[in-house]
Amino acid sequence: MPKIKLDHTTKGLVQETGAGLFLFRGSQAVTADASADATIIDANGGTIVNVTSGAAARIVHLPAISADTVGLTFLIVVGDNGFELRGRTETTDLLNGASGGAAVELAVAANSALLCVCTSATGWAVLSDAAPSVAS
Repeated sequence: MPKIKLDHTTKGLVQETGAGLFLFRGSQAVTADASADATIIDANGGTIVNVTSGAAARIVHLPAISADTVGLTFLIVVGDNGFELRGRTETTDLLNGASGGAAVELAVAANSALLCVCTSATGWAVLSDAAPSVAS
């Protein structure tokens, strides 16, 4: 457990012991697929996810939300072709609060990165280095 101390002279609050905040562990590679349920990011795999996609209409699903996934964070990077990002259970695992039934998705641009954080029992917050992530 990190220990924090107050340095009154110059620094304010500083970490005195511990390794600090560790968000990412290992990596996994996934290939976006044209069929709706074929590619699912492994909740127990690495938190850095390298996506390969043959076309922008290919699909990748985030893991299903459970009590164990709240707080789970993925850094997703994609190369030459974008893809569509969906929640595993599309009607209840919402992306950035969007609802509307099946196929609520984010269009992920080629050569971009996403930070996905499971924020509740019903949703993922998704931030992108490309255009703002708006689910449709």
